Amino acid sequence: MGVSSLKGMELVSRVMLMLMPMKKQPDYAFLRHVRMRRVHCFTAIQVICLAVLWLIKSVNKISIGFPIMVGT
Repeated sequence: MGVSSLKGMELVSRVMLMLMPMKKQPDYAFLRHVRMRRVHCFTAIQVICLAVLWLIKSVNKISIGFPIMVGT
C-alpha cells in the first residue's frame, strides 16, 4: 500500500528526474517555469531534511525533539 502511493508524489518524480538523462525527461508543468538546476537543488534539500527527520525519529535519546522538528 505504501509503495503504490509513491507514484503520484512530486518528490518521488523529482528524484527520478535527477536519475534520468535530459532527453528522456517528461514534460512536467513545474519544469516549464523553473530551471532544472534549481529543481535539483530544491529536491536535494528536501531529501536531506527527510533524512534528518528520519534520523531524529530513530535515535531514542533525541526522538523527543521529533514533534518540534515537524512543527517548524
